[in-house]
Amino acid sequence: YHKEVDRQMEKTNREIQNERKIRYFVEAAWKIEDTEGVEAVTARKVADLAGYNVATLYNYFDNLDHLIAFASLRHLGKYAKALPEYTKDITNPLTLYMRTWVCFSYHAFQEPAVYKNLFFGKFVSSYNDSLKMFYEIFPDQLPEDGLRFYPMLQERELHKRDYVLLMESAKCGYIPEDKVMDISNMNVLIWRGILDRLSEPGIEYSVDEMTKTITSYHAHTLISFGVPREELEEFLVN
Repeated sequence: YHKEVDRQMEKTNREIQNERKIRYFVEAAWKIEDTEGVEAVTARKVADLAGYNVATLYNYFDNLDHLIAFASLRHLGKYAKALPEYTKDITNPLTLYMRTWVCFSYHAFQEPAVYKNLFFGKFVSSYNDSLKMFYEIFPDQLPEDGLRFYPMLQERELHKRDYVLLMESAKCGYIPEDKVMDISNMNVLIWRGILDRLSEPGIEYSVDEMTKTITSYHAHTLISFGVPREELEEFLVN
């Protein structure tokens, strides 16, 4: 019995040590990103700043892209913290859908390369496991409304997030339910196209203006499927 307890204690201590090292590496990546930009993050810089060698870093991350994707999960917290204000006191599901897109686009367009890597990068398949580990190691990064927004944060597929929100509008009669998937796919594809463009080096743009533009595109998509224009007037660019 005591040997089994000792083995469990050893495992727990080892896990604590591993989490501590991951924290050092991630915090080092954050520091470099905040001071020099995400493109300046390299495995050697991160390892040196964390106080370990590159070989140790690769014991915890498959490669640099994996580390950057994991470290980038903190940016979702900014979006989740802002969302309650964007959707405050809204009961109309169509307005809720549009305001959620406004909030998401505004934060994504501030860091397009980060969001592109998070939702369309190489490690998107491990998103859910990474998110769980991330908040275990960095519980302070979870928004105050963490329990409320965590299920949303867990969903890596934008199509699924969009479909669930849009279906509420269909249930209220704004659009036919059999058209929800088509609209959702169109809106996500339009959004990704803009994100790809903004991720290119040297592109200059206004985050506010691009957010208004993509929101207007989404509104026009809904109008083309029968939503009355007056329901979406506030989201259209004149």
